Amino acid sequence: MGDLARACWDLFGVRGYTRVDFRVDEEGQPWILEVNANPCLSPDAGFAAALQRAGIAYPTAMARILDAAR
Repeated sequence: MGDLARACWDLFGVRGYTRVDFRVDEEGQPWILEVNANPCLSPDAGFAAALQRAGIAYPTAMARILDAAR
């Protein structure tokens, strides 16, 4: 999944933060649904839920995004 997300990053030339949405079928095949180059950063949005799932604290992620923008 990480390799697919990075491939989307490269293919679409996104910068900053991006969310790649997947679904996995019964055979375990991942399908890319969306490459969102401007996901909502609200603490109760999907991006924050993905951070939590990845074990990345919300304040840490926000600091990384801001640092990368400099």
